[in-house]
Amino acid sequence: MVVLDGGVKIAEDVPRRVVEDERVIAAYLGPKFASKHKEMAHA
Repeated sequence: MVVLDGGVKIAEDVPRRVVEDERVIAAYLGPKFASKHKEMAHA
């Protein structure tokens, strides 16, 4: 799976890894959600 943000590739991997990529989360859900996801992942 390849993920683009503004025409620039930001991730390329199998889907389960792509959906966990902080750059993908920030690009598609916003930086606020990305920071919450990061906190929950490290808890």
